[in-house]
Amino acid sequence: MKSRQTFAILVVFAMGLSAGHIRSALAASWALGGQWASAFGTPAQAPISVTIRAVQPVVRAGSPVIIELVAKNVSDHGIPEYRGFGNLRTPGLNVEVRDRTGALPPRTEFAQQFSRRADATPPRTIVGGPEFKPGEVWEDTLYIDGEHDMSKAGDYTIQIGQRVTSNLVVESNIITVTIKEPSEYDRRFAGATAPFLLTITIPEDTVKSGSDIPLRMYTTNLTGLELAFDCARYDEQAYDAGGNPLPWIGGPGLRKVIETGNGHPCGVGPHGTEARLAAHLDMLYDLSRPGTYTIQASRFDDQTKTWVKSNTITMRVVP
Repeated sequence: MKSRQTFAILVVFAMGLSAGHIRSALAASWALGGQWASAFGTPAQAPISVTIRAVQPVVRAGSPVIIELVAKNVSDHGIPEYRGFGNLRTPGLNVEVRDRTGALPPRTEFAQQFSRRADATPPRTIVGGPEFKPGEVWEDTLYIDGEHDMSKAGDYTIQIGQRVTSNLVVESNIITVTIKEPSEYDRRFAGATAPFLLTITIPEDTVKSGSDIPLRMYTTNLTGLELAFDCARYDEQAYDAGGNPLPWIGGPGLRKVIETGNGHPCGVGPHGTEARLAAHLDMLYDLSRPGTYTIQASRFDDQTKTWVKSNTITMRVVP
């Protein structure tokens, strides 16, 4: 899996191309959209699958509700660039949130500015760009509370609908996120030894040998104060099935940066979460050999002068 950060249409604007070039690019997009409509007209022919998961299944009221969307090319051929930008305004993406009674929570002021009916959500615009190969996956990070008011304590179900063509929507699984009253949430972490939680994720827990393995890291501030730390002072560790650390292949320069930092400050607001693509694990450790591996990360805490460990991930590499 390769890192892809923007649609080609953004490149068109960034390069300052003429209106004629932009119209040509859009024409190509519309033509391509027509090809998709004829090739993928029924749900049985959907070229992608969509899976979602909550970064934190239990969230403090008023804090970000973040989910990861993992899409996969399940067709037998390449499909065009097809991703979002970390918000729910991306064309083709419909998010349904319901509380425990089945009611829809209020829309935020931000959402009201970009309101649209779910059945009128258009397909995503595709303008050139690279293709995702059969079996390849990619991720989006979505802030659900940006458009849906989830400040009230309770359980909420979330489901994503990705519109591929005018008559085809691929639905995700349904997940539940629990919102806790601030006092109840804070009591839960009253005895925490560090001011933050560290959470890591990878797109899939089963990968093919030689695949790109991106690691995402989320630092959640447990305090009501601004949290500052060195951006680069965090580490990732990989272990084989026997619990033995894998040899480091990332080079001595990167190892030194991890141990000492690079002096660039990062921060997280009170009870907020900082999200980042932390590393490509396959470039730090030799994970090409089939087997089962355990991944864990840690970030240095300047307050306690200790390394705070993340959750652990078990990953299986297959031939």
